[in-house]
Amino acid sequence: AARFWGIIESPRHYAEEGNVHFRRRVECHASVPETKEPTKFAELVVKQIERDEENFHFATQDSCDTLCDGAVKALRRALPVSKEHFDWRPLRHALVRDMKAYGNGG
Repeated sequence: AARFWGIIESPRHYAEEGNVHFRRRVECHASVPETKEPTKFAELVVKQIERDEENFHFATQDSCDTLCDGAVKALRRALPVSKEHFDWRPLRHALVRDMKAYGNGG
């Protein structure tokens, strides 16, 4: 049998009144029977890759459903308690201004 392996990786971003990033990475190992026919061998390899990708997709969907039903919803509700948006521009924050001033000898 011919053995091969690969990595499937998928970064995700979820934003709905919040900002959540997560990444899913899976290393797949597989083998297919050896054959002297290159076309047949290619078909077997492609079918195995398709199966691995389909399994990855379903497992990722399950993970997303679980996160959306629990953790992400809880986080989403916890963040906007102040009803104010956070200003992500670092120059607006006093700590950054103080650090810059300190770094410039001020």
